[in-house]
Amino acid sequence: IKNYTDFDTLALPSQYSRGLSVAAITLRKGLRVWKFHLDSDVIVQKSTNSEVLDLPLAAIRSSGYFEHLFRFKSTGGKLNTQLGVDVIYNTLYHPYSYMPATGRFYRQDQATAGDYPFINVFLNLKIKRTRLFFMFDHLNSGRTGYNYDMVPSYPMNIRMFRYGLAWTFYN
Repeated sequence: IKNYTDFDTLALPSQYSRGLSVAAITLRKGLRVWKFHLDSDVIVQKSTNSEVLDLPLAAIRSSGYFEHLFRFKSTGGKLNTQLGVDVIYNTLYHPYSYMPATGRFYRQDQATAGDYPFINVFLNLKIKRTRLFFMFDHLNSGRTGYNYDMVPSYPMNIRMFRYGLAWTFYN
């Protein structure tokens, strides 16, 4: 990137006159053994100047779940179920901070983020075109303290239970 423009550590516009490059490798793999599924994404990335653009060296998103299709002979119905775990993790880095007055993100070099796994547990139920989901978000909240800001001074949600219904209608 030539003439990279962003907001500096004082939240003022700045332009980096030298070239800036980002090298990244993305690996994506889905495995299935019997009724067990493992879907993983791994990104390894490096910026040529981490003072201008700091990125986590590695970011991982993985979902492992057990899937089973229940068939009801009396009604002829089918219930597809998925019970699993999502894990999101990235290595330490200096994330951008947020300036509410301008609504912009800017560079900062004081706080670090990462090196912390976010673990979610879920149950999905699907009948025809209707899907129900139940999820415990951030199951490991508070296990190692409460310092899990992905943007400085904006913490991620604490452990919570979510549920919902998605109903797809015909066109």
